Amino acid sequence: MISKCSIALALTVAAVASVSTDSRLGFVNEAAARTAPSDSHRAPVATPHHRRPSLPFGSDFLENWDSYVVGTNVHGQGGWKGWANDPNAGAFVDDAQSVSPSNSINIEGPSDLIHEFSGYTSGVWTVTAQQYIPDDFSGENYFIFENVYSDVDTSIISWSTQVVFRNGNVENFDGAANPASMPYVTGEWVELKLVIDLDLDVQTFYYGGVELYSGSWTDQFPDQGVPGILNIGSIDLFANGGTTVFYDDVSIVAGSNSGFGVTLEGDALEASGEPGTSVGYQLLVTNTGTSTDTFDISATAGPAGWVVTPAVTSVTIDAGLGTTIDVTVDIPGTATIGDFDTSEVTATSEGDPAATASVTLTTTAGVADPIFADGFDGPPT
Repeated sequence: MISKCSIALALTVAAVASVSTDSRLGFVNEAAARTAPSDSHRAPVATPHHRRPSLPFGSDFLENWDSYVVGTNVHGQGGWKGWANDPNAGAFVDDAQSVSPSNSINIEGPSDLIHEFSGYTSGVWTVTAQQYIPDDFSGENYFIFENVYSDVDTSIISWSTQVVFRNGNVENFDGAANPASMPYVTGEWVELKLVIDLDLDVQTFYYGGVELYSGSWTDQFPDQGVPGILNIGSIDLFANGGTTVFYDDVSIVAGSNSGFGVTLEGDALEASGEPGTSVGYQLLVTNTGTSTDTFDISATAGPAGWVVTPAVTSVTIDAGLGTTIDVTVDIPGTATIGDFDTSEVTATSEGDPAATASVTLTTTAGVADPIFADGFDGPPT
């Protein structure tokens, strides 16, 4: 299992100085890495998966900490709690920085802040959060999602997302199936975005609108030894002894909600031609997103296996505009009149692979229209 923090959580803030920031470099039993909660700790807080009445339209979960009292520990408030239900692993509301007025959450030192979810077992979900790393930040800070979390049985915990900010870089954590790294930004708010497709078992993480990695949700950390499941179990904001990092406006929204989008259409999606000839189609690719994007064009033959070939493999289109592409389908010479094939053409956004559009082309082997001597489709008059 991944050692998310192979240390015992301190029961007082003063004990934080002894925390080793090298503790995530191994895969060990999490039960040995955390201090078990005492009987005096409050019972785990579980928040059902439902939309709060006050949320903006389209949001499934939203937290901006603006309704909390500045300086208070959010452990036990709004479904938040410290790791293993330990209040000492909670985090404090702060108004030194914020995106939405006027609070954010301060993740520092012993903070290992958890919010559990339930009911997220299918579909596509987009998680966004705003993060502010001060110029003088030191240590580590983690943006984490578990697919299984437990306050009391750490042996069943399974991690899907572990993005670490350290040494000037944002990285997919050690042992990830899709290792990646890029420099992080200090002194300003940056959007973190995680698109989770539970139907396809794919997660894609973006930092400041740039993709960091894309890969499996259930098996992103294969060495942890705990099988992942198609479930969003909890968010986990973890300081691992590092200095202050602020988070604000954490949300979960159904769908990709990525600012990327595409449509694919054609005036004629059915055509015929003689055996041994090719039939041409013209399709319109439209960028419905909010920024310039490149779309990969792919094609799949239908059951009959007739060759379908797009004239281009990708197109770059400004936001709100469209471009046409040509596609040909080869009718084999062995086809008989009335035979047909249904091929599929797909446009996929490189900015967000979850943004795709497809059309089906139906091509039929037929007899060419007779052309008479006068050049018209009919007998001379």
